[in-house]
Amino acid sequence: MLNTKLKISSTFHPKTDDQTEVVNQSLGNLLHSLVGEHVINWDQILPMVEFAYNSSVNSSTSHSPFEIVTGLLPRKPIDLVPLLMEGQPSIEADAFSKHIHDLHEDVQRKIALSNENYKAQADLKRKFVDFKEGDMIMVRIRLERYPKGTYKKLHSKNVSPYRVLKKISTNAHVIDLPENMGISNIFNIEDLTLCSNPEDVITNGGPNARLPPAPRLKEEIEDVIDHQIVSTRGGGYQKYLVKWRGKPLSDCTWITDGEFQHLIKTFMRDFMPLTRQGRFFLSQGELIETSGSHL
Repeated sequence: MLNTKLKISSTFHPKTDDQTEVVNQSLGNLLHSLVGEHVINWDQILPMVEFAYNSSVNSSTSHSPFEIVTGLLPRKPIDLVPLLMEGQPSIEADAFSKHIHDLHEDVQRKIALSNENYKAQADLKRKFVDFKEGDMIMVRIRLERYPKGTYKKLHSKNVSPYRVLKKISTNAHVIDLPENMGISNIFNIEDLTLCSNPEDVITNGGPNARLPPAPRLKEEIEDVIDHQIVSTRGGGYQKYLVKWRGKPLSDCTWITDGEFQHLIKTFMRDFMPLTRQGRFFLSQGELIETSGSHL
């Protein structure tokens, strides 16, 4: 439909839609400069932003979006002055059609040339390695891939060798990661390194380093170490630093008030015999009633 094609890109590596990212960034900068202190009614300036962007000349095409679509340059408010009837221009249909055709050909040529230049610059930093299915490779886990609350500064940069399950393209591969990692198993070639001797590999985190599994709601709270109130424009929310039953203090995790409510029944049931009159205190003096009340 509409001559659209699906382009698959690996997670956290949006190289296939860089053009969209650049447009979004340009529109964001334009909005920031025009909105100023009028944050509440920012939507009222959208028509001005749209006109400003569509009438600006693109560096790749050397034409404005309005001119590419309509073949005409938009008139600015200062141009909207009354014209004499005898002074109004008249463009023949054939001449206008040829103008549009020539304009589109010129735009396509300039975009192709611009893309070639971008590709040449990107290829200077790109590595070309042909991984095959079954190869053992080291995987670099970027910070944004870690489940929330599990990243440590001393985590190994590369995790132990894993097998290549499938080659999607020259840049994307499916890796046989353990399910407890809780992350996407599709990686860009930039994050993969061939491992010639998997048995001899020792990462910074120890032999066969693994990512810690993300805390799940079915796990039980053993203790509440701390809690904080985070202020937001919407009024704020509470978060709790909890110790999970059977895990060391180094694995303590901050959870939101909503997640805490899911786990509070099990937490109170386990601590009821240790409290007096059905109540106990958290850090910083917060009181929790165990007789059905909420935080």
